[in-house]
Amino acid sequence: MASVVTMPAQAGASCRVVAIPSLFVSQRVFAIPLAAADRRTLRFWVDTDGSGFIFDDVARRYGTLMSDTGTPARAELPRLAASADVPSLTTHAGTLSVLRRADVVQDPIFAGLSGQLGASWLQGRVWTFDYSRGELLWRCDGSEPDHAKSQEIPLSFARDANGHLIGGAEYPQLKVAIEGRRLLASLDTAATVALSKRDVEVLQGLQAVRATSFATRALVTQWHEQHPSWRYVKNAGQQAGIDAIRVPEVSAGAVQFHDVWFTTRPDDDVFEGEREQLKLGPTAFGCCVLTVDYRRRRAILQGWGFTAGGSSSLLQPALDRRRACRHRFELPTTGFIGDRRTAGGADRRACW
Repeated sequence: MASVVTMPAQAGASCRVVAIPSLFVSQRVFAIPLAAADRRTLRFWVDTDGSGFIFDDVARRYGTLMSDTGTPARAELPRLAASADVPSLTTHAGTLSVLRRADVVQDPIFAGLSGQLGASWLQGRVWTFDYSRGELLWRCDGSEPDHAKSQEIPLSFARDANGHLIGGAEYPQLKVAIEGRRLLASLDTAATVALSKRDVEVLQGLQAVRATSFATRALVTQWHEQHPSWRYVKNAGQQAGIDAIRVPEVSAGAVQFHDVWFTTRPDDDVFEGEREQLKLGPTAFGCCVLTVDYRRRRAILQGWGFTAGGSSSLLQPALDRRRACRHRFELPTTGFIGDRRTAGGADRRACW
């Protein structure tokens, strides 16, 4: 768990970087503040491609459920210990939609969660997801880490047919190129797959529920037909309709991600009503330091697992970061990837 930096959380001259209490598990990022009422650890999924929600049982436990005369029901966040170190929600009068736990109780992706912190918490701010150190940082003065221009990826925000922000929220998008074809992608820090029991056994201890990137079924089918040499795993998930494919190179701006795993979703449910065909997740950037700057509309990629500026050499992180990062090895039985710690050297491919 990341320590909390003892400095004011409100933006200002004395505020620069605040470490949010957080937990990184299989490249999934959770904010884990303590509830003030009972000092219980809450667990909120941090999702750049979600609006945010709180589970009904959590809202009832802490008495934050608002009148549910209208639909959907909404609730405030519980009062948090050391709440000055966790920024407030910015939309819907500081409330989240309420999700009934009974509706998703069979889905392992939601197990153990208190809720999700999405656009209503992230937007308008600058955040650093340091996957190598397992730290989530709120850059509350709006600063960015020192970086080269070649490490920037331009972002836009999803809009409806009338040009309005979707639900009034900022969901970051980026343009990527795969095999010369330009595609619109969401930036999705919470993209997650639940691997089948078969693949977990082959992976020898790898977490069944872990981060991924998403692609539509039509796109994955096309890739598989046109590139039979690309690693492909059919029926990779616990649910039917989840296949996986490894794409050798994905470009975004001057940044190139290598060997990125994409998985499908049953009935393309995460793409319903959207123009995007991809959701770029931690299988691209999960060994890197990702800064998402909502103010300047750009992402910054530092660390390793990608190259920048068209160079064939890797961006080299500090030695301690290299040691903390996980890199990958092949399991030829399925083509999935496990992870192991490394004490040195570099691997040009993103982890999974």
